[in-house]
Amino acid sequence: MLRRPRNTILLVLAAASCQIAAAPAPIDPLSTRISLIRDRFVTAVRRCGITPRFVPTIAVLSTPSVIAYDDTQRTIFVGRWETLPPPIQSFFERWAAKDFPGQPPHRLYDQLFNDFLVGHELGHWLADQSIRSLGLDHYDAEIMANRFAIAFSNLRHPMKTGRIVGRFSYLTTLPNPVPPGEDERTWFNTHYESLGRTNPLAYNWYQGRFMAQAWKLRHTGNFCALVKASTDDS
Repeated sequence: MLRRPRNTILLVLAAASCQIAAAPAPIDPLSTRISLIRDRFVTAVRRCGITPRFVPTIAVLSTPSVIAYDDTQRTIFVGRWETLPPPIQSFFERWAAKDFPGQPPHRLYDQLFNDFLVGHELGHWLADQSIRSLGLDHYDAEIMANRFAIAFSNLRHPMKTGRIVGRFSYLTTLPNPVPPGEDERTWFNTHYESLGRTNPLAYNWYQGRFMAQAWKLRHTGNFCALVKASTDDS
């Protein structure tokens, strides 16, 4: 009678674990969607004659989050509507009632934060390619990122861009957070690192201002002009 090797079960378990590790991860539709937008943006940058030093990764968070670019991790983080806490979802309900009447708030969130504003964060990523970005304060960097969102949207669906930008008008109706006697730019730059976390209404008021200013500048430079202005270190 042949004796069974004593490590047979271990070998079976090892084989099973290899099969599990090799199994493909489930496809996340949101990650796929954001990745496609990123790829289109990167392709558009290359068509402008600029070769990026790196391409940002995409990470979909399971914790409450909206959207952000992290220059240390070189990653664009996006969030899901379902993970937003009730107060934030209520904020979007009021926003949708003003700027997207007749539509559920999650559609406003999806159109702006999981689509249009990806171009904003990719604008920050592009600035990360160049030392020119060091010359911009936070105030101007946010306006420039919005200019990228608008210019990129014009490449994709120019007839819709104006309507999309119009859906930020609610933010300009929020209370002005700048204390009397303070300078709007200086106050934002001073509190930039903590403002989104400690006073999101104030941060949103500023973003409404920044989007309006970026829209006024839409005819002063197309996508490639913005790309070259942001990456030319000569």
